[in-house]
Amino acid sequence: KIDMAVAFLPILYSYSSFIWYSPIIDDAEITVLLKRPKDSATGSGLLAPFDNTVWICIVLSLAAIGPIVYLFTSF
Repeated sequence: KIDMAVAFLPILYSYSSFIWYSPIIDDAEITVLLKRPKDSATGSGLLAPFDNTVWICIVLSLAAIGPIVYLFTSF
């Protein structure tokens, strides 16, 4: 028997036979509505949130992480 668990445990009724959940403190749903930007109607709307420097950093980090993950998982 465990007195306390420090982790996110989703409330699943299939686990209720061996997990005793504490009372729910907060159950909030957050909804955000934003005005659609005018650039999104054009073809470049997907790329508009970031400038070129950020996109270059994203592509370089993806190119670097791919081989590193491959090396860690291969050996």
